[in-house]
Amino acid sequence: MNSTADPSTVLITGASSGIGAALAHRFARAGHRLVLVARRSDRLEALARALADEHGVSAIVLGADLAQAGAAAALAARLRRRRLTIDILVNNAGVLEHGAFVRLNAERQQQLIDLNVSGLTAMLAHFVPAMVERGRGRVLNVASIAAFQPVPSLATYAASKA
Repeated sequence: MNSTADPSTVLITGASSGIGAALAHRFARAGHRLVLVARRSDRLEALARALADEHGVSAIVLGADLAQAGAAAALAARLRRRRLTIDILVNNAGVLEHGAFVRLNAERQQQLIDLNVSGLTAMLAHFVPAMVERGRGRVLNVASIAAFQPVPSLATYAASKA
């Protein structure tokens, strides 16, 4: 990611830690405008402060639980009200449950599917059409190597990533 004179606006889901936070630093270092999304607004606020201190970039923080029905639509509406156009969508939000499938809570398995599959799909549905209409835009769907092999202790997670 090279620095650019005309920075894009990058929306990163699951930005509060791990890969999402690392990607936020990478995009900030390149001078992009950022929209940080995750359930934990407090962690996002801390990340936004760190990005401002380290890279001189301000970030918009929006708390959202993308596993909830309608969350992607509400997020897209919030951004439209702010007149923000998303140039790059990073679908990074995701969860996993580890253990024997028969011992895992069915409700928790459904929440995993709701976020890893339904939430990701809803984000694409709300942001990609505008990119196609503009004739530009990028999407990064963060997956897992677990998508390519059977993982008995990560059955639902591996299926959701495939």
